[in-house]
Amino acid sequence: MINGLGMALNIPLDYVLINGVWVFPELGITGAAIATVASWGLITLLFSLLIFTRLNQKKYLVHNLAFDSNIFTRLMRFGVPGALQFSIAIFAFTFFVFMVGRIGKNELAVSNIVLSINSLAFMPISFFSKARYINVNASPPIPVEWGSTTLEVQTMATAASMAFPPFARTLRPVCVASR
Repeated sequence: MINGLGMALNIPLDYVLINGVWVFPELGITGAAIATVASWGLITLLFSLLIFTRLNQKKYLVHNLAFDSNIFTRLMRFGVPGALQFSIAIFAFTFFVFMVGRIGKNELAVSNIVLSINSLAFMPISFFSKARYINVNASPPIPVEWGSTTLEVQTMATAASMAFPPFARTLRPVCVASR
């Protein structure tokens, strides 16, 4: 709901700031950036108002908000590898889009469509990978059950069959065998 409120602010603000409607000047891409920052600011403010309440402090026993180097070190140990992987993937994606964009507009449009479908197919696998990483590296470790592995295999098989429809029959036994 809060993200919806941010979107409800972003869409009309984009329109008026990009095109210069009513009393707002025409700012183009700068207007889009201002609208996005304003909507994210609203989202941050609303989440902060919901999270940092006296009731939550009592419920979750949050009394000391001082810097804890032990927790910070653990967060960095688990967060930096994932952030680095994500950054390299975004760099590769951006580099690819720029290279294809140099070929031509039609090729860029087609590659953007294909990459959008690709992200729909492989995003669930990324989520499972992150969840499994958190489970395995938790302190104490949370046991990983075969259900998550089965779901990963099924998701990979589904994504592969979407990407390569002729191979859908070949991949079907993989899903059944992993149960």
